Amino acid sequence: MFRPRKPTPQIRSLRSLSNWLLSIALTLGLTAVAVAIAGPAAVGQEESSGATPKPDLTLEQYQEILPEFLTSFPEDREAIISFEMDVDVLPSTDITIHERITYNTGTRDVRRGIIRDIPKVDLLDNGQQRIYGVSLISVRRDGAEVPYTVEDSGTTLSLRIGDEQRTIQGVHEFEITYSVANGLDLLQPSDLDSDVPPQVSAGDIELYWDFVGDEWTFPVYESRVSIRGPAPALAARCYPDPQYALGCTVDLNGGPEGATTMTAETVGWFELDGYLTGAIAWAPDAFTQLPAPLIMDDPQATQSRQAVRNAPLAGIGTAAALLLPVLVAVALRRRSRGVVSPASPVRYEPPKGLRPAEVQAGLKGTLDSRGFAATLADLAARGHVRLRAEDGGLLSRETLTVTRTGHAAEDLATWESDVLNAILAGRDVAVLGEENPALASAVVRVRTQLSDAARTSGRFNPDGHRPDKPFRLTALIGLLGLVASIALVIMGGETVPTSILVFVTPISIGLIVGGLLGAVITPRRQTKVSANFIAETEGFRRFLDSASAAARRDFAQRAGIHEDALFATYLPYAIVLDLEDTWIDSFRDVDPERLLTYGVSATTWSGVRTLTQHMSSSMASGASMRSSGSGFSSGGRGGGGGGGGGGSSF
Repeated sequence: MFRPRKPTPQIRSLRSLSNWLLSIALTLGLTAVAVAIAGPAAVGQEESSGATPKPDLTLEQYQEILPEFLTSFPEDREAIISFEMDVDVLPSTDITIHERITYNTGTRDVRRGIIRDIPKVDLLDNGQQRIYGVSLISVRRDGAEVPYTVEDSGTTLSLRIGDEQRTIQGVHEFEITYSVANGLDLLQPSDLDSDVPPQVSAGDIELYWDFVGDEWTFPVYESRVSIRGPAPALAARCYPDPQYALGCTVDLNGGPEGATTMTAETVGWFELDGYLTGAIAWAPDAFTQLPAPLIMDDPQATQSRQAVRNAPLAGIGTAAALLLPVLVAVALRRRSRGVVSPASPVRYEPPKGLRPAEVQAGLKGTLDSRGFAATLADLAARGHVRLRAEDGGLLSRETLTVTRTGHAAEDLATWESDVLNAILAGRDVAVLGEENPALASAVVRVRTQLSDAARTSGRFNPDGHRPDKPFRLTALIGLLGLVASIALVIMGGETVPTSILVFVTPISIGLIVGGLLGAVITPRRQTKVSANFIAETEGFRRFLDSASAAARRDFAQRAGIHEDALFATYLPYAIVLDLEDTWIDSFRDVDPERLLTYGVSATTWSGVRTLTQHMSSSMASGASMRSSGSGFSSGGRGGGGGGGGGGSSF
């Protein structure tokens, strides 16, 4: 159309800021020129009476001089010195474009070539897309062949011109030749307004083209376009970037072979971008056929409209994916439980004959660092070792000193002896907190032994997780669907399949949440033996978790044991049941120094609490296996074993 193409609101806002800065620069430039030319008279200094005063320059004269300063460019700056295009419009309505890009690499960065993005799709005001058939013909640099790659995204033909292994410096000329189909328009009466030249009428054929785009990352100093048609042009106009251009001239049919030329210069010494758009019209009888623009609906807009229509159904599917697993889990909760655990009144002793680690193995099917820490506390309470926590300060980790008492070991189970021997390693005193391969091996053996014993005895039902397996599978399906959604976004290219994502993504999230909630609601299936064990343990837990110190004293008196003995004996069980803080808080009135008899070396209850924390952390540190590899340190740090990625340039 014979009207300038308007930039987007985002570009307009950025250019307004740049224009403000440019205005300041131009004002300063005009002032500098005035001072340089007008001399002292311009700043009010008096000349001698015999001197002839210099004439003052008008603002128009300053503006005529200013372009000489603006269009000169520093050689160290990356820029396109000139962008020349030869455009041949054929009678068949096809277009052949030959670009000559004179490019300066500058000296700031290492360069290997340029990237030329040629649009194949134009977004129209009504939301539709106009498709152009762009076909590459040839690519050259400095008159010779040059390596290049072509990437066609569907909306853009991207040319990467240059050798990745060779750098270039200075000024080089890149030549690109390509053809364009569906690039002409047949003017309609609705396209004509008062701005259209009188030589142009409805039915004429028009080329309305962005000859130089505004997406270059470095400035374009000069643009020149030569357009040859099948007949002399009726009219032509060019529209340079009003923010950065110094003007645009049109020579209608006055160029070589009757070509119409358009020339524009930009304020190139700023790193600003500009564009050059032109419109030119011919009579229709110069063509063998009328143009037929290829206009289609925007695929992304179509997807979005379909997504809006699908949203209600997707909402129903998401609600079903979220609620159905939960409702099923609630309905099957009683059946999933298997044997119902009997009532669990308060018990004043742990399950008969079981050590703290065995209780944890019966509840969880395995042992963790708390289970082994409870074993240490149990050995101390029974008089086999003494425990003392050591704070390493800010620069060292805390450690736990374990001292053998010489107490007879006849009442130790085989697995207890295995752990104790791995810690002491034949010595009377050992420090936990550093890597101990022998202890790590013993931990693996004991964990396996007690886990197998819990399953064999029936205290832990290995099939207890089966009722919640369907719900975990549901969550897994949802996770796979979510991964598929992300893959669709990544692989979708220019068009994101939102009509599909509106179903897949929320329903997948619903399946994940619903499946996990169903798994949480579903209890573990218990056998008669495991249900009785859980009931006994729960009754003992209620005793340890009671806030009544008076009840504990009453139990200690009836059982004929001291309160400090009661505390030390049951502390290991409180550790595996995660109740050590509650158990410690209930014995604040007992002198902690009396616990030394039971292998606990602490003078305050705060020290007792610290000791229990040190036991878990020290066991975890001592039982950890050393990592393989070097890394020039013990086990190394970080990932190791390969290089790290990053960086790109052209």
